[in-house]
Amino acid sequence: MEDAAQSLAERYRTLTPDTLRLVVWYGGDEHDVIHVRDDVVEMYSPGEFEEKVKQLVVEGISDPPVQESFRLFGSMGVAVRRFEKAIVLHFPVDEFSGIAVTLDRDGSPSLDTLVDAGIDALDEVRSDQ
Repeated sequence: MEDAAQSLAERYRTLTPDTLRLVVWYGGDEHDVIHVRDDVVEMYSPGEFEEKVKQLVVEGISDPPVQESFRLFGSMGVAVRRFEKAIVLHFPVDEFSGIAVTLDRDGSPSLDTLVDAGIDALDEVRSDQ
């Protein structure tokens, strides 16, 4: 699924190059930072940055694609969190893996555009496998 994260990062770098902050693939106890904007990584010490990434991963794992209370809706394709200054998208792949994306809120395309671009990138990689 790291290929999906790479594909998703490329799509967002094209769609919204100035507002893309971070793309992280996570699976179980592992994670890999696929993309990070220079000014974002410079905001933190290496330890602080790693802790922020881990917090992002924990948030993603807390939203698995299949949730019993919403099972009639089907599986979840994306969880969106919109903050004053940022947008966080979690694309769950299975119960313990997924892709997290953060973007600046100002200057980003609409949430529909961001969600559709992410889901399309994941679907393309899945269909190629």
